[in-house]
Amino acid sequence: MRKFILGAVALIVAISAAMSAACGDDDNGDEEQAVRATLESAAAAFNNKDVDRFLSHVTDMMITNALGFSSREEARQGLAEFIGDPPITFTSFANYEFEGDAATVEVGEIEGIVRGQTRFELVKVDGAWRINSETDLPVEPPSGAAVVAIDMTEYAFSLDRTSAPGNVAFRVTNSGDEGHEFVLFRITADGDPDAILEQLRSGSEDESTFESMEFVAFDGPYEPGEEDVVVFTEDLQAGSYALVCFVPAEGAGAPHAALGMAELMTIE
Repeated sequence: MRKFILGAVALIVAISAAMSAACGDDDNGDEEQAVRATLESAAAAFNNKDVDRFLSHVTDMMITNALGFSSREEARQGLAEFIGDPPITFTSFANYEFEGDAATVEVGEIEGIVRGQTRFELVKVDGAWRINSETDLPVEPPSGAAVVAIDMTEYAFSLDRTSAPGNVAFRVTNSGDEGHEFVLFRITADGDPDAILEQLRSGSEDESTFESMEFVAFDGPYEPGEEDVVVFTEDLQAGSYALVCFVPAEGAGAPHAALGMAELMTIE
């Protein structure tokens, strides 16, 4: 009888533990869905150019540290100029972690034609998840892609090759002392690459300059010492391309391109 009672007690304890674990898994499952819903809603708001809805999903820390605005009002005005371009698509959600009212998740994403991986940190505010910070994660070049190494300094792009096939990736490093960005344009058939480069480097570009340039990709900003690999979802079209940095120079305020930070390369 004693063995039966002990066995029954052990069985009850085991069942209770299993039920508790199952409830915990269910709770985490609900929270994972809530975190994912917040991120997807923020992306939809971004793509639909809905500034107010997008800002409702982010914290003040995200606005200041990640987006670079000093206030929500400044963010509301500044985001209106570029929100939704390029559009964002999330492709995967993995490695959820929860600790109290904080959560992290690793998300695969596509911005325009650039493939990336980001770790988002979210916090609960008044019972709802809000995006608090984001960290870019390493992305490896796809098998068979030609990798072009690009070094950014004050104020120039240095490429280890000036031509590459369409199946290409860029390994970009900021070796300078200031922040930089990587903006890639394809020069249209009616554009003169050398003339466009001269206009960008002299700060004399105008509307006609950009009419001869098609936006392809953006990555950044890169803080000093940062490195990233820019990977595309498709081969780049053959033609001439311009690499440009528009970050304002410290002190002078002129865009880095006007100080010489623009370069040409060819996709074969």
